[in-house]
Amino acid sequence: RDLVILMIMFYVIFSGIQLPGVLVTVCSFGLFYGACFCEMFRSGMLGVDSGQWEAGSALGLNKLQTFRLVALPQALKRIVPVFKGEVISLIKSTSIVGYVAVIDLTCAGDIIRTRTMDAFFPLVLVSIIYIILSRVSGALLDALDRKLNASK
Repeated sequence: RDLVILMIMFYVIFSGIQLPGVLVTVCSFGLFYGACFCEMFRSGMLGVDSGQWEAGSALGLNKLQTFRLVALPQALKRIVPVFKGEVISLIKSTSIVGYVAVIDLTCAGDIIRTRTMDAFFPLVLVSIIYIILSRVSGALLDALDRKLNASK
């Protein structure tokens, strides 16, 4: 799905405008994953019972305080696990931007491979870097998830 969206954005939507591939890539991933993240947040907020909003009002909190102190912490507990998966998916999706003339990590590995005639080590190094990026972002979001669920 990411490759199809990227190709449509680069070769169809922005074909008449000579935009650099990096800008098209940022716009494509920003729009697509931004929509996914907004939908996650919306569904997390809809999961908060309306009685929680009423309880905040009963405590004398205004709508912003009720949102920040009552509803948001409850919604984040539902959002973070799904958000973690999408962030890791976004990191992995950056490997396809070479199709629109953007030199990324995967494309740089291919360049090194063609210059050194060594097929194994550049690919292994690129794979290790992607694994490290995925694990670090996953660990950070796991820490956030544990912090949010510490009150259980």
